[in-house]
Amino acid sequence: MIKRILNTLVLVAAAVMVAACGGSDNYPSIVDVQPSYTVGNVTFNMKSSEGGFFTFRMLRTGRKVENADAFEEVMVNGYSIMEKPVSQALWEAVTGSNPSAVKAADQPVTNVSLSDCESFAKKLSKTLGIRFIVPTEVIYEHAAYTGLFAQDLKYSEWVSDKFKEGTTMNTCRTVSSRNAFPSATKSGALTVRLAVVSGYPVPQRYELALNGDVSSREHVCANEKITVGSETVVMKAVKGGTFQMGDRTGSGADNEPAVTTATVEDFEIADAEVTAGLWLEVMGWLPLGNYPNELKKPVVNVSWYRAQEFILKLNELTGRQFRLPSEAEWEYAARGGQNDGNTLFSGSAYARFVAVNLDNSVKGAPANVRSLNDNELGLYDMSGNVWEWVNEGVVRGGSAASPYKVCTVSHRTVVPKINIKSTFGFRLAI
Repeated sequence: MIKRILNTLVLVAAAVMVAACGGSDNYPSIVDVQPSYTVGNVTFNMKSSEGGFFTFRMLRTGRKVENADAFEEVMVNGYSIMEKPVSQALWEAVTGSNPSAVKAADQPVTNVSLSDCESFAKKLSKTLGIRFIVPTEVIYEHAAYTGLFAQDLKYSEWVSDKFKEGTTMNTCRTVSSRNAFPSATKSGALTVRLAVVSGYPVPQRYELALNGDVSSREHVCANEKITVGSETVVMKAVKGGTFQMGDRTGSGADNEPAVTTATVEDFEIADAEVTAGLWLEVMGWLPLGNYPNELKKPVVNVSWYRAQEFILKLNELTGRQFRLPSEAEWEYAARGGQNDGNTLFSGSAYARFVAVNLDNSVKGAPANVRSLNDNELGLYDMSGNVWEWVNEGVVRGGSAASPYKVCTVSHRTVVPKINIKSTFGFRLAI
């Protein structure tokens, strides 16, 4: 069964999705889906995905899909999906009829119920020898989120899920909303696109990223400038060592841990938080609250999971093994590493010199990165500006909306990894 638990990982197994669409016909369990198929004289295109994880019911902006329940992180295996909805010409080529009220061969078929769509999928499967299905809502939304198709906003599309557990109503989707309809509904605004479950499991790098597994990390320690399109990531070498981690003054907040001895290996850490400009270069879009004319500000409204998505794409682009710093690495670097100044804030005893905080920010909004002084390692904004996700899934450093006392090198806040906020960002490590 597909197990869905609020704000936790959901594994969507290919076999489960196939079973959910009904039938046990002898189709191949592993399918290398072709870019296009032809039935009669009608050709349609397929877009393939190796799968991955994403935040189900959360739009790219960070807003929730209309009429959706709470967010949950979902892993989906490999699949392919039609680039466009089933055309009237394709429907007629497969079934011999066209139910659409307004006839236009190249336009989406309409006036089809969910059962009509499932019947069509079975006929197309028989014709082409691979199993087509009405997509699950997870497949549909993942395909939309990753840009496999651009939806025609005149239509909603059938997916195979019930609208809610225990209801007889089925779901129709657009990219940004979900609505409930009886399965027998036929409308000029309802259409469908079909999918194929490839049978390939999600690549291991996604599993490792979701588990915060950095076993494949690079063991490097150098000052580097790494170019990503028009952006440059400045990495600073941090020689490892042993240090006293935690609330050294004994006067910190309740969530600041008592002092413990921690040891870190050599590593590299970015001199600044990931900017909106770097995010846009890698992802091709900006989350809510980030603007094209403010690309030197840190990217915000980013969950731990979306930070991991970004890092996976960045690693594909660069061939490097970027990651989030561990909490110990983060604090060690914030304190100056082997040049530990034993200061309350990163690089200074006084917040105003190094930390964009509630006292010196503009209405609590983050400033451009590198706006204030750096610390002993040449790192900026380790105190203040935005809270920074670390690999363990906590945030460190305080933000532009935080009182200055929260921007110390030992302060930490535990929040669900799926959370986003206008003061949550992150910094890269290698």
